[in-house]
Amino acid sequence: VVLALNGGLDSFNVLTPHKSCPLYKSYAKERDDVKLEPDEMLMIDASSSENQPCTSFGVHHKIPIFKEIYEEGLGIFFANTGHLSKPVTKRNYFTETMTQLFSHNTMTQESYIVDAFQINEPTGILGRMLDVLAAKNITVGPIGISTASTILDGDPQTGRKVDVIPTYGPNILTRRSFKPNTANGIDEVKENLEDLNGETGVNSGIHANYWSQNLIDTWNKADELSVLLQSVQLGTRFSGNLGQKFATVSKLIKTHEQRGVNRDAFFVSMGGFDAHAYAKANLDGNLPVVNSAIQAFYREMTDSNMIDNITFVMTSEFGRTITGNSGGGTDHAWGGNYFLFGGMMRGGRILGEYPKSFGNNDPTNMGRGRLIPTTSWDALWYGVAQWFGIDTPDELKDVLPNNGNFGCRLYTDSDLYHDGKNSISGCGAKLMNFDMGMFIGEPRYLTGIEQKRICEAAIQLVSGETDLASRCVIIDQKVIVNFEEKDFDSFAWNEGEESRRLRVLQNGFTNSTNNTYELRAVVEINVGNSTNNNSTNITTQSISPGKIGNAIADNLLTLVKIPNVTEFSEISPYTPTPSRTPSAQPTLSSAPSGMPSVVPSSSPSDMPSRSP
Repeated sequence: VVLALNGGLDSFNVLTPHKSCPLYKSYAKERDDVKLEPDEMLMIDASSSENQPCTSFGVHHKIPIFKEIYEEGLGIFFANTGHLSKPVTKRNYFTETMTQLFSHNTMTQESYIVDAFQINEPTGILGRMLDVLAAKNITVGPIGISTASTILDGDPQTGRKVDVIPTYGPNILTRRSFKPNTANGIDEVKENLEDLNGETGVNSGIHANYWSQNLIDTWNKADELSVLLQSVQLGTRFSGNLGQKFATVSKLIKTHEQRGVNRDAFFVSMGGFDAHAYAKANLDGNLPVVNSAIQAFYREMTDSNMIDNITFVMTSEFGRTITGNSGGGTDHAWGGNYFLFGGMMRGGRILGEYPKSFGNNDPTNMGRGRLIPTTSWDALWYGVAQWFGIDTPDELKDVLPNNGNFGCRLYTDSDLYHDGKNSISGCGAKLMNFDMGMFIGEPRYLTGIEQKRICEAAIQLVSGETDLASRCVIIDQKVIVNFEEKDFDSFAWNEGEESRRLRVLQNGFTNSTNNTYELRAVVEINVGNSTNNNSTNITTQSISPGKIGNAIADNLLTLVKIPNVTEFSEISPYTPTPSRTPSAQPTLSSAPSGMPSVVPSSSPSDMPSRSP
């Protein structure tokens, strides 16, 4: 069951550092007028959550059901999660993220399709899950409540339709379907409709046949489903429009046997979270509506003993800026915090990486508190898909075609559910990084597809050498320009500039026939455990960089297909270089260094500068 809160939920006011956590000071400073005060949050214990900056967090006081489900051990928060095509940093996110960030339409679609390179366009994450299950002869039901959505769309060739059911249940043909002056002719209208869309002849057009068949099928299905749902009694009171949507979902879940369905996927949405002004008032008004609907649904599923069969996923297209704007609102950002629950969840935890600081020096902060996600939609959905019945690596690749681009940065059903039994194929034995260089005819980076093809070659080599599964992702790239001596002598070099490629293009050195460009990429390879213990022999020697280079070169024309690459310059074990960016937290030395500070003094200097 997916609930999409459209508009961009201000989710760092849904899950906040608690006042008892030192991080709250940074949160309060950066959020300023849009921060939650200590009395506006409900404390939850996060001491069992790994790698989080706080042992206590706060949940917005207007959505107490999250705290209740979390403390009952059935709910999980995913921190700083969002659309990614691969793990990125502040330095490379712009070139490595091929989508229109911060756009409602684009980021909504990205959250629904979870297919960064649109390999299976135009399908959604739930639709592809149902496709795989249907291929295994499991009966499935994609249902949108009050609206259709890409998230439910499967392969068009299957012919499976998405049922869109109104908020209060199916619409049926009654007297109320017509204007008052024709209402009494309902029987005659039905008879005419049946005649008009009845048996077709040899001269009937294909479109007419399709239209008539769909009308009759939908008419009959709506009538049958209306009678079925009217027979269901709910023990919980659902209120409001969103509540009624979840009442309909509850009735459909309780009638899955009568409908002959083994796996249902439901989509529900609510808008109104695009708070460019009055951000706090926005949540104060909207969250009680969400709370009431989820609370009623949770109670109904628990009382019906159906909660163990449910996974509930709350999402939004993106988070919002940590810093507020002049109107007391917040603006479009990227990473956000989301909530999952279900009866078999290993809940009471926060997964992902909550920011360690909200200041601009945090490695995830792009400015104004637009946070680069540290957890992908792929990571969230990987374990949910396994729980739903997507078992094999090939099936998971069909459902999440880009999951390989995250290495082992995924959550399995074993991570999320008490009865989870799966792991990530290709993880668990060794992690190796390689520095791969290649000469290229122009100063550019590898495209996402080129990166994936290089990794396919590397995976093929590892499998051939060790008979073990592996995972590969290119985690960094840089372009090195080798100038002609005459060009270099005339070049006004500035050591402080970061973009060599930009300087080359600006000064026209790409026109020189003797300049060369070397693209260097850091390749991360994970190798999985083996039942025959062969993995104990896997080292950077037994899987040598030379062999990986040879495998890539041998497969270049048929598998990798990188335009303008002339040869591979070097492939060697990767040794990280010191960062030029200061760390978010200072290192405390035991004694003064004796060197001058890199931070300028606020006092005037005694001597004038030698240069203007």
